[in-house]
Amino acid sequence: MPRVKIEFTSDCGERVTVVLSGRFSKRRVAQLLDLFDLMFRSEVEEVKGVSLGESVFERVVKLVKSRFGDGWFTSADLVAAYKEVYGEDLRPGTASTYLARLCESGLLEKKGSRSCWSYRLVASSSKRVKSSFLDNVDSLG
Repeated sequence: MPRVKIEFTSDCGERVTVVLSGRFSKRRVAQLLDLFDLMFRSEVEEVKGVSLGESVFERVVKLVKSRFGDGWFTSADLVAAYKEVYGEDLRPGTASTYLARLCESGLLEKKGSRSCWSYRLVASSSKRVKSSFLDNVDSLG
């Protein structure tokens, strides 16, 4: 039976260990790595004095709702808006990952092709996004 152990230790000495056993996809492992990336990036931001009131994901959701409304936008538009509003860089890969997750959760719809997706809010599902995302995190094993 396959088994993967992922362990991270922060600069502060916190240790986080996750063990996956049984059948799991590479996507699940990638999602866990994204989660660790967010956790430890937040720690670095805290050391730099950046407010940790919102995670990057929460900021993206808030920005999508406030900046783009019902209009169509691209991941490049999101990256530029994030830099403008928060004064921080949002990596294009991170933006694309979060937008894909928001589509899966039903908050956004997309059109276009793989090389040039456009996104738009789906009004009726905006309240479900956070619980849907947390459900996905809970099902990583």
